[in-house]
Amino acid sequence: MKKLIYILACTGLLATSCGEDLLDTRSSSSSDSETMFSNETYAEAAVMNIYRQFGVDKSYRNRWLIYYGANSDTEWYVGASPDKPTDTKTLIYSYNASYDDANSQLNESSGQFALAYTAIENANLAIAGLRKYGNVENNAGMRYLLGEALVLRALYYHDLVKAWGDVPARFQPIGETGDVIKPKSDRDVIYRQIISDLEEAVNYVYWPNESGKTGLTTRVNKAFAYGLLARVCLSAAGYSQRPDEGQIGTGNVGQNRRSRLTESGQAWGDGALYTKALDACKEVIAKENACVGLEGSFEEIWRGMMKREVAAGGETLFVIPFADNRGQWMNNYAVKHYTADKYCGKANAGGTIGPLPTLYYEYDRNDRRRDISCVPFRWNGGRQELENIQKWYSGKYRYEWMDEVISGNDCGIKPIVMRYADVLLMAAEAANELNDLPYAKTQLRKVRYRAFKSDEAVDKYLEGIGSKDAMFKAIYRERMLEFSCEQIRKQDLIRWGLLKASLDDAKNKMKAMLDHTPYTSELTGKTYEFDLIGSKVYYKYDADGETVQLHGLDFGEAGEPEGTGWTLFTSKKTDGTTEEEYIKSGTTAAARIDMIYQYDPDVHMFWPLFKQSITTNSLLVNDYGYPMQ
Repeated sequence: MKKLIYILACTGLLATSCGEDLLDTRSSSSSDSETMFSNETYAEAAVMNIYRQFGVDKSYRNRWLIYYGANSDTEWYVGASPDKPTDTKTLIYSYNASYDDANSQLNESSGQFALAYTAIENANLAIAGLRKYGNVENNAGMRYLLGEALVLRALYYHDLVKAWGDVPARFQPIGETGDVIKPKSDRDVIYRQIISDLEEAVNYVYWPNESGKTGLTTRVNKAFAYGLLARVCLSAAGYSQRPDEGQIGTGNVGQNRRSRLTESGQAWGDGALYTKALDACKEVIAKENACVGLEGSFEEIWRGMMKREVAAGGETLFVIPFADNRGQWMNNYAVKHYTADKYCGKANAGGTIGPLPTLYYEYDRNDRRRDISCVPFRWNGGRQELENIQKWYSGKYRYEWMDEVISGNDCGIKPIVMRYADVLLMAAEAANELNDLPYAKTQLRKVRYRAFKSDEAVDKYLEGIGSKDAMFKAIYRERMLEFSCEQIRKQDLIRWGLLKASLDDAKNKMKAMLDHTPYTSELTGKTYEFDLIGSKVYYKYDADGETVQLHGLDFGEAGEPEGTGWTLFTSKKTDGTTEEEYIKSGTTAAARIDMIYQYDPDVHMFWPLFKQSITTNSLLVNDYGYPMQ
């Protein structure tokens, strides 16, 4: 009974500390388990303990959400410096992580890898207990809890596979198996299980607002469960670095390839996973404007996120459920505040991760997502000022949109895990793979229309998409424009087999921008007329004295602006002289661009199993060219 009381004390309290050790429920009696999982209140407490791991120190709170997702062709680590190429953080971001990670960012016995398995063990306990004692066949509340636990376990496992590739598979409580340490499993074993789990879970969990439990996006709902099913299926169907057959855990470098199960005649052959993904998306799309739907404007999504509590029934399907004083999202992803001011009570807040400057030039000037996604200014002394071109920020996340002035690292902002726009674009992608171009266009149109608010412009664009290849390129670009700095793009590029190719494209694009030379992407065929961009930028302030206007960044804005009140932006060089050119090439700039990766990202797309994890599990061995142990 002691274990039962301990779990109840920890229920859902992401802002408190109940200890970070794995709950030792192996010694719990069967009567304790029956007491817990035959009572809905107690069972709900056990499920809340799965959520709790999101907010534990060195987990999602301040490790996973900081390090996974960059660098891609849309975002990068702003703090990287050519002068410090072996900085621990830089190595992690630039596909060259050291497995012994001297500064202990990810190389920790109680770090993200271990904490994910703590959450999975808590899920295993809840799933086993609910199946045995929950009377789920006759109790809808218990069915929901079982579905919730299955979805959460799938989410944790999918994130583990995204970060580490092949990892140990554990789908029963340790107390039932007795195998405390396990070797790596083929990731397809995990994919098959969590796909099956999600296909079961969608029958149990409620739609958004169907129950009081799903009135907010902090708990699992059916729309998210279907969306996660689609996301997992697309990952399982796609490319990734895999050891050669039968060589997992032998130090094998492997190849960037699809699973053998996707070959014709195999379990996932003939587009089976795309069919599953499309069917899952269609279930959600069928509820459009009933319990899901796109927000009216792109900006509205992020203003809503900054309010901390996002109601279900709109575009946001699920968020990381941080408490109000937990989670360091803003301290890393928000527009930088160089000094404390009326919007942010902390100096040097935000700005760890931001968009590549070339992302700005991916957008049509009429695309309403551009000025939200790409912010070339920082806050300094209570007003906006143009930032170094290597340090732009994502305007999706702004302290000035919050209801409260934050003075610490933790902000309580709940990062969005999935939006309805993602479901629509996954549906378009899966339909295109299954050769249903008209359906793919229908779903793509919804997302693109919100960005332009013009039937004529969107229809003209769609008319130019006349083949499967053209639609893939359109989806490739649309997901770039829609999801920057949302920790989605990197996994997209991996599963498409285009990670290194896209990073190389981004590097070449940035160098062409700084050189003011036209560039045509070999991946998309799009031409960027960087010769039409000037090297100087001018600024002036609105009547409020804090909002900056800029001239010289857009195509065709070379030269001085019309009107009065404009000032040429200048910066001081290290030798004390003044620099007037803002967009210009140089040795330092080129070296900084090359640091988007330091090792072949198609080989090191995954992190190594860090030394502390291998030390505590002697059966773990590194692949992909990392030190084996």
